[in-house]
Amino acid sequence: MNKDVTQLLKCLNTHKHLYGILLEKCEEKRRVIIANDINKLEELLAEEQDLIKRIEAVEGLRIKYSQEAAARLGLKKDASHDEIMARDKEAAAAFGNVSTEIKALLTRLKDLNGVNNALIQKRLIYIEDIKSSFFDDRGSNYGSDGKDSGVKIQNLNLFDRMV
Repeated sequence: MNKDVTQLLKCLNTHKHLYGILLEKCEEKRRVIIANDINKLEELLAEEQDLIKRIEAVEGLRIKYSQEAAARLGLKKDASHDEIMARDKEAAAAFGNVSTEIKALLTRLKDLNGVNNALIQKRLIYIEDIKSSFFDDRGSNYGSDGKDSGVKIQNLNLFDRMV
């Protein structure tokens, strides 16, 4: 197996490993959001940022090794992994496995991030509802023509009382 292809496969396996860790952090983030532990959520977000930086560094190496392998095999500099692996049959099976695993991890990450975003949105709506029940949140009394409609808006909130 070509040295550059071996390095490329190592990079892909490192990607897979880092995406696995990121998935674990994402699952933990879901539990933390549900538990409403803001301090732990901030910790997890910082850890995620560090992981993303590591993934970006590995991505730079992956691109470098991919270009070197393509050049060594007589392919265009921007050849796809499939084109590179087609020239190195020994690496093709390993590449297929790791590629499938990375795709599955990324799909799961995308799904979990969607769930986490939905949970956060629900929390924000809840907070807005609580806030508006405590404070006077008057709507606009302007008509469609942009002028004062003359309608008196009376909103009651938690602190309103009869005098």
